[in-house]
Amino acid sequence: MKSFQSISQHSPNQAVHPPENPIRGKEKLAMKRLTGFVVITLFVVLGCSAAFAQGSVTLGYMDSTGTFLYCNYEDFGAGSPLAAGIDVLQFCYGPPDGTLIGFQANIPNAAGLPVKGPVYWLADSLLDAEVGGYLGIQAVQVTQTKASKNHFGWEVLENGYDQYLTFLANWGYLSNKTPGSLLIGSTPVSKKTNAQ
Repeated sequence: MKSFQSISQHSPNQAVHPPENPIRGKEKLAMKRLTGFVVITLFVVLGCSAAFAQGSVTLGYMDSTGTFLYCNYEDFGAGSPLAAGIDVLQFCYGPPDGTLIGFQANIPNAAGLPVKGPVYWLADSLLDAEVGGYLGIQAVQVTQTKASKNHFGWEVLENGYDQYLTFLANWGYLSNKTPGSLLIGSTPVSKKTNAQ
């Protein structure tokens, strides 16, 4: 009698569906998560390729008197708010090179630093690469993207391990010449990096 009452409560036009299989619900959830993951991955890949493939900057570091180049030079992708590249050390003492990664910034005149205006602020592993280990000193290359002998174009800021001090270690002009592009005797090249 009980089974007759439960069947008679449904109208003839209303379909009776069996309860959904719990495994099917998990499959739907997995597909939603996978679709979300694919969309996010595609967004990140396209965003990064746009960020890092804007243009390449390869410039040499000339000293603050304009008389010699340092043995290292910068080679990084720029043109967007993000930048990444290498601090090339092959003319100093060979690989490994330093890694550059950072972002676009603007240094106001009031900061009192040698380099002013639009720059790329790049964390640099140059000092660790020089010694082949961890020094605990963080170097930051602050650089513009065009060579000029009219104004300073790069500076190195450093911070020691467990210190809350940042100091200006060195600065100078940017050059279209790099140590490897020079003819012997044309412009002196130091055996030091711009961070020493």
